Amino acid sequence: MFESAHRLGKKSESNTRPRPIEVKLSTEFDRRKVMANARLLKGTNWFVKPKLLWKDRLIEKALLTLRYELTQNGFSKNLFRIRDLKLFYNGHHIDSSSPVNDIIRQLPSLDPVVPELNPAVN
Repeated sequence: MFESAHRLGKKSESNTRPRPIEVKLSTEFDRRKVMANARLLKGTNWFVKPKLLWKDRLIEKALLTLRYELTQNGFSKNLFRIRDLKLFYNGHHIDSSSPVNDIIRQLPSLDPVVPELNPAVN
């Protein structure tokens, strides 16, 4: 099942957080099985995240920044999800290529419970 496993980063006395572990699996079937069962770790201090290519990491970082900007405008962070390098709000895919103000105008139509927006944002 495991082809190799090792810790990432340098060991440090000052860092109290454990270093992440990178695991290389033998087959695609094993990878899918691990990812499918990753939900069983919910509520623990462990998580499983696939290794992303550099390009995909940049996309994910941009989506996280966009989500942060939207939550600063009064939207609940819990309603946003990033899946397969796409941003979802309350189950609806959001076109992340649009400017933030255009996205903010779209969101109230997706969920009637959205709080009133700051007039300066419109």
